[in-house]
Amino acid sequence: LHGIWAEVKTLVVGEVQPVVEEKGEKVVHTSKLSYFSRKVSAQEFQRLALVEMHRRGVENAKEVAAIMDGADWEQGFTDYHCPRATRILDFPHAAGHVNGIGEFLHGEHTPENQAWLKERLHRLKHEGPEKLLLEFQTLQQQYPQSQAISGNLAYLEKRKEQMQYPLFQAQG
Repeated sequence: LHGIWAEVKTLVVGEVQPVVEEKGEKVVHTSKLSYFSRKVSAQEFQRLALVEMHRRGVENAKEVAAIMDGADWEQGFTDYHCPRATRILDFPHAAGHVNGIGEFLHGEHTPENQAWLKERLHRLKHEGPEKLLLEFQTLQQQYPQSQAISGNLAYLEKRKEQMQYPLFQAQG
């Protein structure tokens, strides 16, 4: 507002529905969504969200998945409200960091980068992060001065367990 940036934190709680097939792909929908947003510190948001988390019965849910962008405060939020939750890095954030490496290698918005990115994201979604991270580690060795590679690789490595997309899909 007026050139000043502020972060509004938002919690979305929903119920995952059984897997369905649409256009030849398995798809999961979520229903009964509720939202809680505040422009406060992470610590205050964590405290204030307790009411919504309790109202929705998250502590009694059979299974809980916490899908997030990977920010450290979100890990603390999940630790506080539901430490047993399966943590999932939302795919667009993973894709953005993979793309950062591709842009270094092939340039921004180039057809070469788009083809490179499409292939790697397909592998990430269907095979998981292990081979991709090995590829990026090799690239880091080839380009040791590249902040684009080292920074994006560090982000992805830290969240490796949160990028087990084939497993998460299999679990619905």
